[in-house]
Amino acid sequence: MELDQRYIEDCFIKYAKVDMRSDVSSKQVLTTPGQKKLALIVCDDLKKLGGEAWNF
Repeated sequence: MELDQRYIEDCFIKYAKVDMRSDVSSKQVLTTPGQKKLALIVCDDLKKLGGEAWNF
């Protein structure tokens, strides 16, 4: 997969569409389902680019 400006723009827009507001009352990291969803999307994109395996 080629990492060009269009790919980066598309990823940025995809990430920005995820509701990832935090829950200030939570005692854990990734305090909302949206944050976990974003983490999974980013991990999947990194795998497509040849990154190491990431698990959540």
